Amino acid sequence: MLDAGAGHRCHLAAVRGGVHPGRGRSAVAPDRVERAVPGPAGRRAGRGGHRGLAAGGVAGGKSTAADLGAWLCFEDESGQGLRPPKGRTWGRRGTTPVVTVTGGSNKRVSLAALIAIKPGCQPRLIYRVHRVHRGRRLRGKERKGFTEADYAQFFDAAHQQLAGPLVIVWDNLNAHVSAAMAELVAARDWLTVVQLPPYAHELNPVELVWSNLKRSLANLAKRNLAQLTALVKTRLRRMQYRPGLLDGFLASAGLDLAPFSNTHH
Repeated sequence: MLDAGAGHRCHLAAVRGGVHPGRGRSAVAPDRVERAVPGPAGRRAGRGGHRGLAAGGVAGGKSTAADLGAWLCFEDESGQGLRPPKGRTWGRRGTTPVVTVTGGSNKRVSLAALIAIKPGCQPRLIYRVHRVHRGRRLRGKERKGFTEADYAQFFDAAHQQLAGPLVIVWDNLNAHVSAAMAELVAARDWLTVVQLPPYAHELNPVELVWSNLKRSLANLAKRNLAQLTALVKTRLRRMQYRPGLLDGFLASAGLDLAPFSNTHH
């Protein structure tokens, strides 16, 4: 099921100068931007080396979006099983709180989401709750996550809701860079895809959507996938109507997202 906050309307961006990273530290959230994470985002070491945005990735996507008058969209996937994330909670002194969960289950809900930004408009969160894995052995016949066709349907629906061209920025997952995905992208003249640098997960603000979601699910045990799916949708729907929180995700990713167009809609 695809869902996007239908009540959002475009308006002058709350952060007129854009969002800029501080040197040597994560970006400072401007006024009216909610803090998205407890502290500065860490940087994971990897073979990607220098991941300056000027080398491509987000910078290339931003310039492309400016040229096309398109929405710049960051996309990522996640999943959640019936075992809830662990979190701090209250309890009687000397007694460790215990949450009873279903053990040994591979049942999970697959999720995909994108944060769409455009100068003069509120950021938009669009998500899809998809393929439910029920613990069967796949034996190479079926993927647990999203297929190329699933992504194409997701972007078709997002394009219809945003009413404009899309520039998708995402990682180098196999399904993202496959020949089948390239064909689906080529068949859509309103869709452009840009890859993030390798090992640069911290540049994708949708990672913070998942972090926020996981924290909100801490210690909440659900009996079945229907209950879990309903709870996940409720949590994501709440984020859709908090543009300040979405701005916080963008700021915490440390990206230079100065307006790439002077046109306000």
